[in-house]
Amino acid sequence: MDACNNTCTDHTRCDTATSTCLCTDGYWGAGHTQKLALAENTYYRQRVYDLPYSGHVYQTVKNNDPKGTGFAAGRLDSPTAWSPSNPSAAQKMWLNLGYPQWVLGIATKGAGDSLPNAYVARFYTRFSTKTDARDTVASDWFPGLMFEPGTQMSNRNRVVENYFPQPVFTQWIQVQPWAWAGAGAYIRAGAIMMQGCYDINECVTGLHNCQQQINETCSNTEGSFTCPCNGTLCMDPEPEPEPDPYTDHSTAATQAVSLTLSLSSILVTLAFALALNM
Repeated sequence: MDACNNTCTDHTRCDTATSTCLCTDGYWGAGHTQKLALAENTYYRQRVYDLPYSGHVYQTVKNNDPKGTGFAAGRLDSPTAWSPSNPSAAQKMWLNLGYPQWVLGIATKGAGDSLPNAYVARFYTRFSTKTDARDTVASDWFPGLMFEPGTQMSNRNRVVENYFPQPVFTQWIQVQPWAWAGAGAYIRAGAIMMQGCYDINECVTGLHNCQQQINETCSNTEGSFTCPCNGTLCMDPEPEPEPDPYTDHSTAATQAVSLTLSLSSILVTLAFALALNM
């Protein structure tokens, strides 16, 4: 048994210094892979994280209710929801994960059973790895995404899973209601966390060294990438033939021939001088 108790699976390795499972080269994610069988050959590799109220921050709250009560209760398991004091697209809710982590998406619900039937039908999200993203300028936030769960949010007991196009590495998730239905903007939210290691698409992320200027193209593979040639510039040149000093008229060959002739002339001259002296 290793330092990780043999729990590292699926593209992970055991880091003996920390006794944790880390992703191997070519993969990204949360490291440790928690596998819960759902059906044959399928595994659950994510979890919905219903953050504690210490990880919830609301810009404004209807009726100024204290956090965790009334209209300041935006957890997924809340009987109510978060609702801003003045519903508008400028109001924000923040989820603080505590430190930067890989996130797959946002889980949302509409208003709880103790409130009128109301829900946010469209919302905008942004992300930041800053320690306290509420005090940062707009440029400190990564480009955002718009989600439109629509009437799916009208089912009070349904958790709507809104997935990002690719995993996002972030500490803060900003949720900004954009459109709503019913009595106002009511929303409950949590994070869909990554559990495991996933292949890095080096061609999309730019983590490859393919030389496009010579027509190499990037092709992603499981855990790596290749750079197939897509033209003549990147093709291997034909090997240079060995020069023939008697037929090659290149500078090097010419010099070699001249040197050979010079040596031959010197030897003939010496032989002739020796013959005269004998």
